[in-house]
Amino acid sequence: MLLLPSLILGLGGVIFWKWGEGQGGGDLRIYIFTQFFTIAVIPVVLLLYKSRYRYSYYLWYVLAAYVSAKICESNDVVIFEMNDVLSGHNIKHLIAALAPLYLLLMLKRRKVES
Repeated sequence: MLLLPSLILGLGGVIFWKWGEGQGGGDLRIYIFTQFFTIAVIPVVLLLYKSRYRYSYYLWYVLAAYVSAKICESNDVVIFEMNDVLSGHNIKHLIAALAPLYLLLMLKRRKVES
C-alpha cells in the first residue's frame, strides 16, 4: 500500500535535490528520509506480522545486505586506505547485489506455511 507513495517521494526527493543543485545547493533530506524510513520499516513489519510463506527470513538477509552496504559506503576512504584496491563504494555495490539474489532465492523456494 505504501510502495507507490514511497517511490513517488523518493523520486521527488531526487528531483528536488537535482533542482537545488542547479540553484547552487542541493538538499538530499527528502531522499535520505525516504531511503532510511523504508529500510527502518522492514524489521518492524517482519517482527509484527507473521508471513504466510516459508523462507520469509530471507528478508532479514536483504536487510543485512543493505545495512552492510551502507556501512561500507560510509567508510569509503577508510576501506580504500586499508587495501589500496577497493573502496567502500565499490564494496557497497558488491554487497548490495546480494539483496536481489536473496529475494530471488526466497521467491523460488517459498511455499505456503501449513
